Amino acid sequence: MNVGRKWIREELLVALKMYCELEFGQFHSRQPRIVEVSEYLSRNRALLR
Repeated sequence: MNVGRKWIREELLVALKMYCELEFGQFHSRQPRIVEVSEYLSRNRALLR
């Protein structure tokens, strides 16, 4: 199994902030905010939704 790199505290805080800002039903890989955050964190979009 490919574990990848561990999340650091700052990445977790950015992801949590995004989750708090998005409304129910907006959690999909094409959502612009998820795309933006995943590129900023260099993470796969599937990890953020």
